[in-house]
Amino acid sequence: MINVLLVENSPGLLKSIKQVFQKYESQLNLIIAENGAEAITTLEEEPISVLITDLYVPKVDGLELLAYMSRHHPDTPIIMTAFGSPELMEILANLGIHHYLEKPFKVSALIKAVSEAINKISKGVPQKGLSLNGYLRLLQEEQRTCTLEVVNPEGMQGCFYLIDGRLYDAECSGLQGEDAAIELLSWQKISLNLKGLESEDIPARIHISLKALITKAEELRKTAAPAPEKSPEQAAMDPKKIILQAISQAESGLWKPANKSLAKLLKSNPQISIAWLWLARTSDSLKTIGVALKNASMIAPNDANIKGDIEKLQSAINSGCGEAGSLKHCPFCWAPVIKDINSCHYCNAHLDIHEDFFHSMFFSSKREPNLKIVEESYQRFSKAKARDPKNPHPYFFLAMAHINLNQWEEALEELRQTEKIEPANNPYQKQLEILIDFMNDLESFFTQDDDEQGEEVDDLFEEPQEQVSLIMVVEDSTTTRNIVTKMLQKEGYQVVEARDGNEAIAKFAENKPDLLLLDIILPGMNGHQTLAKMKKKHDLKNIPVIMLTAKDSLIAKLKGKVSGSTEYLTKPFSSDDLIRKIKKVLA
Repeated sequence: MINVLLVENSPGLLKSIKQVFQKYESQLNLIIAENGAEAITTLEEEPISVLITDLYVPKVDGLELLAYMSRHHPDTPIIMTAFGSPELMEILANLGIHHYLEKPFKVSALIKAVSEAINKISKGVPQKGLSLNGYLRLLQEEQRTCTLEVVNPEGMQGCFYLIDGRLYDAECSGLQGEDAAIELLSWQKISLNLKGLESEDIPARIHISLKALITKAEELRKTAAPAPEKSPEQAAMDPKKIILQAISQAESGLWKPANKSLAKLLKSNPQISIAWLWLARTSDSLKTIGVALKNASMIAPNDANIKGDIEKLQSAINSGCGEAGSLKHCPFCWAPVIKDINSCHYCNAHLDIHEDFFHSMFFSSKREPNLKIVEESYQRFSKAKARDPKNPHPYFFLAMAHINLNQWEEALEELRQTEKIEPANNPYQKQLEILIDFMNDLESFFTQDDDEQGEEVDDLFEEPQEQVSLIMVVEDSTTTRNIVTKMLQKEGYQVVEARDGNEAIAKFAENKPDLLLLDIILPGMNGHQTLAKMKKKHDLKNIPVIMLTAKDSLIAKLKGKVSGSTEYLTKPFSSDDLIRKIKKVLA
């Protein structure tokens, strides 16, 4: 079965295409993505033979999707569709993609284009590859403000900077402006990465047209001496292969061999900025990291990844890494961290499991992990595991990703895989044991007294029981909310839960709680704002409020008094502290 991925969000066109493709369902499996982000997810999960995409799709547009394909699926034929001007049609026709269809088109024409693409694949006809000239013309036509990163087969990297479609500057191997642009345009078989422009304070170093730059690049390509045939030994020293292998090793937790091969490469090829970047990401010395990032920045001063790592280096220095000896790197964001530290100072992700881990995770003042960084790195860890299934490190990284996402069962399964890989010498055995003990305790905590939920009583004249207080728990962390709820239920209280301020306000009228347990740090509205808004809608005069704060701050308490809280409870707190405070305010 041949998988064809269609990226389109027009309901009418989708209906027509689906109807026609049904005639070929024994041969073609049509997969639909309504936006570019869905398409990338599908491309990561399914083998796709042909990609059909509109130029203008939501979230990740056609231009970004083309750049993604050049990096990850350069041999996949692309059929592009769009409503456009004659100029746009001419650019797309020379972009290096398999086929371009102007909208509106007949679905039969699309089927024909797909058939031609499949025939080329079956005959082993190589794809032309994306044209840098055409891509830049498309960026100009669309008047984009962006950074376009370009990488050639040798691993050399450079950037174009555009503002409103105009080429302002370029950088490559120490070159800048027009010289760098001409060098980049002379490259063949490139891969691209389209990113936003971090700052519009870009010097205007390019003063001639793209057409003139292309002409000069063609002249440079013609006058360049043909590359000599590489021996097997020289092929093994191919910079691009070395860099890709080193990145693969680093992502799999094999930092020492990655660092060694990159250091060797840079002795003979010191102008490769991406090699300096990954040398920094695999070094355990703050001084070496600083030197590597300085060299990378000199070659590519506007590279967003290099700028980001310099920021992480400064964060590491500010957090005390400069006073430490050996360092490691956060596998989620690549920030340098102290070797024995349990969490990252930059992305706040938990890095390992220790004896006090779960108490500190639920009841400490530590900031929440950057979930976007964690989720993005999850894909990287999954690929590393698939590449090297006998390496325990990616399984551990995946386990920590699950823990940061509060996915305990999944974390346990990944950690158990490390035990299967190295049963006699598992580097993560202790952490596995801690996690198992915690989950057993948690299960016991959640299920205890289930058999004491109450027996049926035949005595209809039983004395009325004392009314049970209802407590509303407003907390965005699912795990913390569940644990606090169980603590309260164990003490005999009824509980209603809310994940944020809006949900708390909506549920208040329905439930009329006797007490509010309100976290200050909430998504959207914080605790103070929630309480103030709640007071406008409901009568809270006789309802006590306990606010949970991450630190014992006088300012925070003053804000709480203004907004109307009764008491404060400072994290970290124990179950005894919580129950004691509740009994005090309900007395």
